[in-house]
Amino acid sequence: MQVLVCGEFDLAGERPSRKEFTKPMYGIKPEVTKWLHETAFRNADDLMNPRASVLLNKSFDGLPPCLLIVCELDPLRDDSYAYQEALDKAGVKTKLTLIRGIIHPFFSFPGIYRNACGQMINAVQEFMASL
Repeated sequence: MQVLVCGEFDLAGERPSRKEFTKPMYGIKPEVTKWLHETAFRNADDLMNPRASVLLNKSFDGLPPCLLIVCELDPLRDDSYAYQEALDKAGVKTKLTLIRGIIHPFFSFPGIYRNACGQMINAVQEFMASL
């Protein structure tokens, strides 16, 4: 089983949510993402490696069921939609839970985002029970 929270699945991608949520108040600034990529990878070509950018894989057949937890106000939101679509096309059981009105790093602040964290926990429990 995969449980993926606020995932980035195409490191070189330019999906609309990355342009829509560029202000620091959304929890992850473009320059921080750029720095993380430059720190973790030797060069831009590495970002195109399907082991790093999983959406670039040619096949998603045989992957385990996947629960995607997605924040409405997250620059990476559209990556999760694209990954769900790829898994659906491959016949992989998926469920996407959108947490409305919440920014990328909500799970780092459970005292502040108590309801969102509760939604995430409930989604995981329900998905596990459905398997």
